[in-house]
Amino acid sequence: SRDYLFNKDGYEGMWRLKANMGRHGSLYPTHGLGPVAQCLNIGRGDAMDYLVSMTTDDFTLAPLAGEMAAKDAFELTQETKATRDLYGVEGPVTRDYGSRCLIARRLVERGVRFVQLWNNGQSWDHHGEIRKALPDRVKEIDRPTAALVTDLKRLGLLDTTIVHCGGEMGRLPVIQVPLGADGLKRVGRDHNTYGFSQWVAGGGFKKGFCWGATDEFSHKAIENIVTPADWLTTVLHQFGLDIKKLEYKANGRSIALLDGNAGQVVKGILA
Repeated sequence: SRDYLFNKDGYEGMWRLKANMGRHGSLYPTHGLGPVAQCLNIGRGDAMDYLVSMTTDDFTLAPLAGEMAAKDAFELTQETKATRDLYGVEGPVTRDYGSRCLIARRLVERGVRFVQLWNNGQSWDHHGEIRKALPDRVKEIDRPTAALVTDLKRLGLLDTTIVHCGGEMGRLPVIQVPLGADGLKRVGRDHNTYGFSQWVAGGGFKKGFCWGATDEFSHKAIENIVTPADWLTTVLHQFGLDIKKLEYKANGRSIALLDGNAGQVVKGILA
């Protein structure tokens, strides 16, 4: 698959931090293993490799150095009560996602280049029960997300950090009725890939304005359309990279990152 071609395990980020644990279980040494075995047990694909700032000349010790850095990054008790309250870490509704957002900020502080945040499970896929489910999800993520942007700005990190909030698609402007006699009481909305909104903050993007518009039914984008290829091109441009010069060698051939799709830098959203 394309995912495998571009994201082999040696370059893959750590899979799934569990916020309710405060840290990832595999960051702790396996009982009975010596230092060399610990390095082998940790493996290339784990988080430690991405947290190491190469402060050691011994590559066999690098994963262990990263292990210590990772444990420190996940210790939210080091934060002040005011900061934990800002993220809603102590609140029953915002605890899970608030912890994830605060961990993300602590990782960015320590030089982790890419951090991806998910809320709990597939809870945005509202094919049914949207009247209750959507407000519930908003209550969970609104405060922590605002806290993350606010905190990054307070620490002087927002100018060099792109915060992007979005998903793979939007929802149709019409209802989806689940099967059953009470279907109309449990309506949802199906997928829509023709027009949907996302937001971005920091990293050299303009603030306080909207770009583009959909048709009168909120179905299809018709004004200042940004394609996935455009968005990827624009983000890499902000990283200082020209997407047209990026190729990946795989299976005896050179594969361009866009692989035939046209992508343009969306200059209208840049500061």
